[in-house]
Amino acid sequence: MKLVARLSLALVGAMSTVLLGRAATRVRSDNALYEEHIRRDHALTARMLQIGVAEVWESQGPERAKHLIDTASQADETLRFRWIPLETGATPLSVPELALVAKGVEVQRIVPGKPSDELVSYFPVRSGAPQLGIMELRESLRERDEHARATWRTTLLSVAAIVAVFWLLTMVIGRWLVGRPIDELVRKARRVGEGDLQTPLYLRGPAEFRELGREMNVMCRRLAAAQERATSEADARVRTVEQLRHADRLATVGKLAAGVAHEIGTPLSVVAGHAQMIAGREVTGEKVIESARVIDAQVNRVARIVRQLLDFARCKGPEGGSVDACAVATRVVELVEPSARKNGVRLRVVGLASDALIDEESLVQVLTNLIVNAVHASSDGDEVTVTVEQVLAKPPGAATEGAFIRAQVRDTGAGISAEVRPNIFEPFFTTKPTGDGTGLGLSVVHGIVQDHRGWIAVDTAIGRGTTFSVFLPVAQPSR
Repeated sequence: MKLVARLSLALVGAMSTVLLGRAATRVRSDNALYEEHIRRDHALTARMLQIGVAEVWESQGPERAKHLIDTASQADETLRFRWIPLETGATPLSVPELALVAKGVEVQRIVPGKPSDELVSYFPVRSGAPQLGIMELRESLRERDEHARATWRTTLLSVAAIVAVFWLLTMVIGRWLVGRPIDELVRKARRVGEGDLQTPLYLRGPAEFRELGREMNVMCRRLAAAQERATSEADARVRTVEQLRHADRLATVGKLAAGVAHEIGTPLSVVAGHAQMIAGREVTGEKVIESARVIDAQVNRVARIVRQLLDFARCKGPEGGSVDACAVATRVVELVEPSARKNGVRLRVVGLASDALIDEESLVQVLTNLIVNAVHASSDGDEVTVTVEQVLAKPPGAATEGAFIRAQVRDTGAGISAEVRPNIFEPFFTTKPTGDGTGLGLSVVHGIVQDHRGWIAVDTAIGRGTTFSVFLPVAQPSR
């Protein structure tokens, strides 16, 4: 319900309450006044009739006295008289009331009835000292009730007319003074919500609404100025962020260039040395073939470094396929097992068939890098365990858990120190001796897992080994 309607309803309700209360008070006052007049009339009529009945009783006898009362009762339809003898004991009065009448006190009361109440009065009739009997006067209060009903009808009609007129006036005046300004304010608030801070608001009506309109215009101008400042500051922050990103890219390029130069420099020097020896005929016969083999091995090493660098730089999304992670882990372990056995390290796979949302080639590359690193970190007699299972896990930054395939590669080697751990996924960072690693393996693994909407968790400590946990989305079963 709108404000104008509520205000009109409140005013009309208050006025109606006052008018109806006044009508009720008036009806009660009129009824009391009417009853008081009837009581006085009863008392006056009874006194006159008491004298006449007593005289007729003495002069003409009881029967003529009773006949006089009956005649008086028939003369007026609204006022009826009845003689109540004392001998019968059938008086409608109570003992206290009889005692009052015996003392000459009149007793009056209102008796409920249909269609109207009645006022009943009892008066003693005496002839000298002895009491002859009791005279009852009974009069209907129909006129009182009709007057009350007429008063209520008039009041209700008046209230209805006043309410209708007042409601119409309050709606019209309220609409003009309150409704229209409020509608304008609502439209202005909607425009502000949609981003329009320039269109001014002009209100007509009471001074309070005009002042409110002016304040809203001032507020919008201030908001517009603040919005411009915020936009300017945001643009400045964007430019600053872009500059920082550009600087970061330059730093990354420099780091990559340094790493590539370091990794490729040594094999190229070896290639150049053997090529110079062959060109200068410093080697002959079988030594030439040996030098060619060395050159081929070093060229393959350079190619492997460049290929890993390209894999690291490539940002390809998920292939859209799914694969049994446990089966892939079993095949990778079979491929790596000869090298692990050569180093005295045992490999073991634990798990059940678990379909992960990743293509087979990517998962092979991820597990191969992790298992090979675990073997290199292990000593003779250690064991590397690969566990594949479906678990409930909460992704980093998420509020709820979900189902994921977890592939864990656990070794019992020396562990990773706290100083090294923050850098293990950086490109070209490695703790292996020169020539044994490029520092790109874990970076490539991290990129592949992220491309497939997963993440990697690392649990390590010096002296108790390292566990790499790869979390990948669960592939939905085909229907």
